[in-house]
Amino acid sequence: MNSSIDAKINDYKLYKLFQFVEIDTNLYRIGKRFHLGITAIVISFLLLPKTGITNITNDSPIKDNTISVNSNVSNFSMYRKAFDEYHITAQYTYNNTWILNQNTYGQFKGNRLSYRMDFGSSVGIMAGYDVRREYGFEAGIIFRSFQGQTYFDKLSIGEFAREIDLEYVHIPVMYKFKKYLKGGKTPLILNIVTGIQYGRLLSALETVNLIDKDITERFNKNEIGLILNLENDLYLIDFFYLTVGLNSSIGNNINAQDWPVKDGVSETSHNLLIGLNFGMSYYFGAKKSSRNCSAYK
Repeated sequence: MNSSIDAKINDYKLYKLFQFVEIDTNLYRIGKRFHLGITAIVISFLLLPKTGITNITNDSPIKDNTISVNSNVSNFSMYRKAFDEYHITAQYTYNNTWILNQNTYGQFKGNRLSYRMDFGSSVGIMAGYDVRREYGFEAGIIFRSFQGQTYFDKLSIGEFAREIDLEYVHIPVMYKFKKYLKGGKTPLILNIVTGIQYGRLLSALETVNLIDKDITERFNKNEIGLILNLENDLYLIDFFYLTVGLNSSIGNNINAQDWPVKDGVSETSHNLLIGLNFGMSYYFGAKKSSRNCSAYK
């Protein structure tokens, strides 16, 4: 009787042991499959293209952006929004001014006086449109540009201090090539600017040894000039930036037809300006959020 009971107990223990082994084996298989699944996910994540990761983190629909073509179209759309913008600028310029090929109007017994450094300033308002990241256009009006030339010399006939003071209104039209030195919300931009400008003479005054004379009729009323500038745009905050740069311009002949440099000889004189340009600009047109996209940076 006891031996029969002991045998049944042993059989039950063996049954439980085999059942435990079977459960453990199944858990092992499940764990192994789980481990392989996690490994596959990690490998897939590491091998996923970088553009795909960017699109996912930007909460873009996976089905529309995992293909590189769709991703590029999406980035191009962001790119256009980022640079389709306008700006308006208040500008101040301090110039070293020259009149090339001096005209003495037959004074000083045919002698020409020595050049001296002369300076002038101008103020104006500019407006621009940035078509793309790399380029844009700008035009405006310079209300008052003070320029001219100073001379001084000691001659056998005496000592002479002479000054020519010219005042112009300029209307420039320019093309800007833009190079981004630093991205982000407050980028640093290098501009190479070239263009043309129309100048209208307002007045011309000659001073010789403190004696003034109006000589406006001796100059052409209209002038066409070429512009070449090198500027830096520094964004102070998201919608305002400061422009600091070097500017230069040279105009066509400023002498009136009846007032050549030498009698009977059609020589020409030209305005040359080289100076520093300061501007404060406000831009608008593009959404603030679009300036922070990866294409912009």
